[in-house]
Amino acid sequence: GEVGLTQLSGTHGKPFPDNIVNGSILNVRMAEGLAKVPDVPGLRYAGFPSVTRYGDYFYAVYRAGTAHFTEDGRIPIMRSIDGRAWEFVGFAPTPAGTLDQRDPTIYATSTKVLITWFEANGRRSWITSTTDFATFTPPEMLDFGGWTYSQFVCSPIIEAGDGSLLMCAYGRNLGATEQHTMRVIRSGDGGTTWTYLSEVPKPVELTQHFVEGVMSPAGGNRVI
Repeated sequence: GEVGLTQLSGTHGKPFPDNIVNGSILNVRMAEGLAKVPDVPGLRYAGFPSVTRYGDYFYAVYRAGTAHFTEDGRIPIMRSIDGRAWEFVGFAPTPAGTLDQRDPTIYATSTKVLITWFEANGRRSWITSTTDFATFTPPEMLDFGGWTYSQFVCSPIIEAGDGSLLMCAYGRNLGATEQHTMRVIRSGDGGTTWTYLSEVPKPVELTQHFVEGVMSPAGGNRVI
């Protein structure tokens, strides 16, 4: 498209620089910027990208680790003026005592940028914001209620017709037989606080793994 995005395919789990993300749409030239990422030994597995536009730049986040499931996952932040040449900006902040930041998303409002992720070890989701990528608000745990065992967000934030922000979340309660359910959460204050809005209907034939939903604005107040 306008920024030269390239479709990558069939590259799940391969190391840099052969691919940037596992089969997702992201400019392969982002590899040129990886040389500027500080040396973090072994963190050469990348996945789960998210991209937004803020000011004059495109900003991308992804999860970097030694493998798909490891406790060393971190979130590098990259930026590009044209979607072709990328440079390293820094890492998203890591809350004390947490392990494996993963499945990040990034979203720009008119005044700030929101970054979310979940922590696999603690089964909780987090959010931080920045206006300059030099300083970040202290990461806040997303506690929107309803689940007693886990609550994860990995869906990019979208803006509804009324100006509120929406995000898809999934989680489950305690109990070996309890399966995941999916819900929509809402923020009416630009992403500072989030509350439960509604549950996504679960297909009757689906018995497990009702997870990782995404949403898209469809005009007016309608969302797909």
